[in-house]
Amino acid sequence: MAKIAKSIANQASIQAAVGPVVLNGVVGYTAKISSQYILFFDLAAAPADGAVPEFMLLVQASSTFTIDFGFHGYEFKNGLYICNSSTQQTKTIGSADCWFNVQMRSSI
Repeated sequence: MAKIAKSIANQASIQAAVGPVVLNGVVGYTAKISSQYILFFDLAAAPADGAVPEFMLLVQASSTFTIDFGFHGYEFKNGLYICNSSTQQTKTIGSADCWFNVQMRSSI
């Protein structure tokens, strides 16, 4: 069954799912005036700064971003936490300047 987690205002992060889930895609927007990273974590709660993500996406200043894993998706076993970061390889949470729309489905 399809699930969507979405922002209602700009934010720095979103806990998109708690528990197993398959990520099919993300559409978002960053209002930041410089580039930043969007980090994806296989976690059921927010990680501490310095945590290493599953993967990251570089987004340019004041732009939209998308990632599409198609129907088969990318599996997260514990949950899905997404945040912005000023650093690529570890979490350094940024300001509330992102909007997220996360498309997922239940893990099989």
